[in-house]
Amino acid sequence: MRERSGPVRVVFNPQQIRIVGGPRMGHGTMPFYHFDLTNSETIAGERYVELPGDGEAMDSADVIARQLVSDHPELRNQSYAVLVTNEEGDEVCRVPLDVLH
Repeated sequence: MRERSGPVRVVFNPQQIRIVGGPRMGHGTMPFYHFDLTNSETIAGERYVELPGDGEAMDSADVIARQLVSDHPELRNQSYAVLVTNEEGDEVCRVPLDVLH
């Protein structure tokens, strides 16, 4: 049995930033994606999220990045990005927070 996750959301406090999905249990057939907040190293990332495909993972990364910039503008101009990898560890996309408007 694999753990599936619900909608991706961002949990932020000055000591800890987490990107999480709401847990659900079941046998999934969709691929899993991992979302990290990175700069020169991984700052935050937690559990894999089940999504239909790469396009939805890229869309979710954009939503997460925009939410982070909106809620925490101090993260701009510090080389942060939302990094998405698949369950094999391959990079799917990287959304730099500095380029969002």
